[in-house]
Amino acid sequence: MLLKYFRKRHVVESTQRIYIYHFQKYYKATGLTPTEAIKEADDEEENRIRLKRRSINDHLDDFELYLEDQKYSELHIKNSIKIIRAFYTLNSIELPPYQRRPLKTAVHEELIDLPNIDDIKRALSFANVKYQAMIILMASSGMRQGDCRNLRLKNFVDCISEYIKIDVNELTDMDHVIQKVPEQIGPLTWHYQMQKNRQFHTCFSTPESLDYILAYLHHQPPKKPEEDTFLFRNPKDREMHKLTVNVYFRRLNGICQFPISANGYIYFRPHNLRKWFGNQLKKTDLGYLETRILMGHEIQDDTGQRYLKDDYEDLKKRYYRNMDEVTIYGKVEVHDLTDEKVKKLEERMNKLERENKILKAHREDEKRK
Repeated sequence: MLLKYFRKRHVVESTQRIYIYHFQKYYKATGLTPTEAIKEADDEEENRIRLKRRSINDHLDDFELYLEDQKYSELHIKNSIKIIRAFYTLNSIELPPYQRRPLKTAVHEELIDLPNIDDIKRALSFANVKYQAMIILMASSGMRQGDCRNLRLKNFVDCISEYIKIDVNELTDMDHVIQKVPEQIGPLTWHYQMQKNRQFHTCFSTPESLDYILAYLHHQPPKKPEEDTFLFRNPKDREMHKLTVNVYFRRLNGICQFPISANGYIYFRPHNLRKWFGNQLKKTDLGYLETRILMGHEIQDDTGQRYLKDDYEDLKKRYYRNMDEVTIYGKVEVHDLTDEKVKKLEERMNKLERENKILKAHREDEKRK
């Protein structure tokens, strides 16, 4: 039943894991598997039992109480119930009205609730080299976390092909690749299929992002590079999971002593980097609409998408004019990726690793106290 649900909604694998997680909690609260839940609700509808007397009312109430007893946040409870109700709805089950009380604290997110450039720099100073590259890339492109994790080596080779021509296999020798990078480059152009809606998308990132990606690949080159190999990989050279990234950002948020919102969201999280990108560029001549295009938002109906094509060459020129707004370390500058710079990058990575070890030791001391 659950697999059928995933197929109907074209749910990607990472989202499937989230759904399974919530259905496991529903089973603990009600004792019902997804198949049993639908069968019971369908039988009661067939028997013409009035909606207010059907078991589904008790099940949803029990689920809500279970989540409250487990001390989940209001936002977590709301999202869990929403997922379960969506499952029933897709299986043509009539549902009682949703009467969940509003969040205890209604918070309107202001710009001050988003990281500023100093916050991003602080996070970068504590992040490891891989997450530095991911943070810079997401902040300068507006890319979603899921899309960033899903980038392949082919996406990277294609995006730098405007400046250097390399084969995926050459990424095992990053010194050779770095030597081929010209002194001056413009924005990187990324083409990929978005995870959220499976649409193909084009966006841009700063030359600065290339600097950090090259530093990451120099530090952790792919063991067996193929076009379909993930750009950002776990230590086993495999795909990074969403939970892994979220846990890392939560830890980074704590190390930086950033706050957690009343809704349970951490201050420094991937989605806020995306929001920061949008707020930085919408005040430029790109404006609100074209910034949304760069972020991959749907701004046209199906007919418009067929007949009205976005002019990405023009968008790229305008992004280039305004990319200082999403450049973290100063103005856009010439990138000199020579042996000396590789050496400096390595020294910086070693320094960050030492700082992280000191922080970890300090936290262990605090726990013992």
